[in-house]
Amino acid sequence: MRLPRLAVFCLVLLITASCKNIFGPKNFEKDLNWNIRERQHFIFYVRSNSFAEQNIDTLIQILESHYAYVLNTLELNYSGIISVYIYNSPEDIGTEYCGGSAYPRTETVKVVCSPICGGVSTAAPHEIVHVIAKNALGEPGTFFLNEGLAVALEETRLGMHLHDWTKKFIEEKRLPSLNTLIDNSRWFDIVYEISYPVSVSFVNYLINMYGAYNIKELFYRANSSNFLKEFQDIYGKSLEGVEAEWKTYCLNW
Repeated sequence: MRLPRLAVFCLVLLITASCKNIFGPKNFEKDLNWNIRERQHFIFYVRSNSFAEQNIDTLIQILESHYAYVLNTLELNYSGIISVYIYNSPEDIGTEYCGGSAYPRTETVKVVCSPICGGVSTAAPHEIVHVIAKNALGEPGTFFLNEGLAVALEETRLGMHLHDWTKKFIEEKRLPSLNTLIDNSRWFDIVYEISYPVSVSFVNYLINMYGAYNIKELFYRANSSNFLKEFQDIYGKSLEGVEAEWKTYCLNW
């Protein structure tokens, strides 16, 4: 069964947003072709007369709202100022795809903003979650939680409701086990059209059913080798048991 066009676009946007945990793009200090706008939690760098500059007030409103939403949802104490470099096109950013990258150590993200790359619906909210989470919680131990949390906290969903994706994959007998997804060595064995929405669905379920505190503990304590033990310690239930709960919940969604 083919994915809806909007869903495919959203997933490509996510998977091409290579969230690198390094100091920052090497060409930032050499590229001076920016107009700068400073706001409460962000410093925006936009190209002169670009689509982003023309819509900067909307972008500011979206990202300031998202910043507050992430902190409120996860009950975080974070006050960093995030630099957002907004490029005109994939060619301008130096890739073949729409998307972006996060550089948490320097609280910086870079994204593409153009009519052909989703308009004002850029990858910035996704990358901002990575910056906030890694600075407020620490380095995540699994791709599963890192990407699941970033997408779960985006206010733009994946074409249809995230739990509908899980229901769809269960019915098609294509749902991978969580034991596979929590294993970093096997994460990339699962196509991203499945791994991303499934991780998002489960993380969203954990937040809504078991609260922000537990997911924060799991985020920085669990890695591929100790995930089952840490999950049991934090939630008082086995991963297998909560996985069964989540599947039932999605099937009844």
